[in-house]
Amino acid sequence: MDSVGLSKLSRRLFLSYAAAFAIVLTVFALSIRFAFVATLEHQVDARLETLARAGLAAVRFKSEPFTVEPNITRAIRANQEGLQWFNAQRKLVESQGDVPKRTVLPRVGERESIPIENDVLLTRTIAIRDEAGIARGFIRAGESDDALTAATQALDIGITIGALLAMLTATLGGWFLTRQAVRSAEESFQRLRQFTADAAHELRGPIGAIANTAQLAATEDDRPASSVHARLATITGIANEMRRLVEDLLILARAVQPMTRELFAVDLDKTLMNVCARLRPEAAAKHIQLELSCSSFPLLYGNPEQLERIIANLVENAIRYTDDNGTIEIKGTSDSTYIKILVSDSGVGIAPDHLPYIFDRFWRADPVRGPHGSSGLGLPIALALARRHGGDISVTTGRGIGSTFALSLPRRPAG
Repeated sequence: MDSVGLSKLSRRLFLSYAAAFAIVLTVFALSIRFAFVATLEHQVDARLETLARAGLAAVRFKSEPFTVEPNITRAIRANQEGLQWFNAQRKLVESQGDVPKRTVLPRVGERESIPIENDVLLTRTIAIRDEAGIARGFIRAGESDDALTAATQALDIGITIGALLAMLTATLGGWFLTRQAVRSAEESFQRLRQFTADAAHELRGPIGAIANTAQLAATEDDRPASSVHARLATITGIANEMRRLVEDLLILARAVQPMTRELFAVDLDKTLMNVCARLRPEAAAKHIQLELSCSSFPLLYGNPEQLERIIANLVENAIRYTDDNGTIEIKGTSDSTYIKILVSDSGVGIAPDHLPYIFDRFWRADPVRGPHGSSGLGLPIALALARRHGGDISVTTGRGIGSTFALSLPRRPAG
């Protein structure tokens, strides 16, 4: 996937995110609006019911069909509310306040919207019954819909502005998060592409050497057995180098797997002695003094082979970059939670501009091959395995004063 493909992926992710958020926001806003309007309408019904009950209290059954006391007008808000009294035949008997100019027959129990001059009247009708429970007429209470309309419009404006602001904020946040996600994917892709190119470069050399050696051996006439054996030994050596490189690549690929089934009790003292015993001849070939000065460590839980590989890689790196007649010291400390191992050398040290790259895969101070024939995977493998165990590796160094690699490991990884 190239940069164009990643850009398209970024746009698709952003559009999907924006569409999903817009749908959720729309559903949420409509739900809020419906609930709020239903509450407002319920409040209107309650006010109309109260006003109609007040009108009912003003009814007197002294004559046919009934009379209405005039003091009810004190309970009516001018130009906002109104009451109408109808007899049993739905003929208007009395009206007060803001009411329709033309007679509109009432419907009991239903809230109605009746247009009047420059306004809409919301009404509710109840029956007038005498003491015997006989229906003698109807009362219709009315209220202007100005308050309901104003509240609904204010709600719509608030929801619209809020939704636009939320959508704008979410859009900016979604674009940022999408870019971050795609940037991480792009960086991972770039690292993978670089890793593949480096691995191909490392394998191309040994493969070419094998092919050239085999071709040369095949073209030699009357070659003695010693020459054949030398060619085969060269091919075997190169094949072993390729095998080690492939194994290192597999270790790096598997270093991200969880350690749930690989937690074993490890005797770190024995591991350190094994590493020193195995690498002491290599150090002695350069007249390097390899010293192990560690106190007794508590048990450490992890993968025994990988823990030994971490320490061995650090020591091999120290031997590789320590001049003849130098010194390498291994020491460590521990507490109730962590174990720390220090590998210090009197070597050439690391230049400040090289320090950020020493744990990069296939990196070498000499980009052609490196001063000591290293594949550039020793330190990256050590760091990857240390982090797989929940630990880390740090380094302190100076040009010409040597380096100290500090390996920190929890006594029991999280798994």
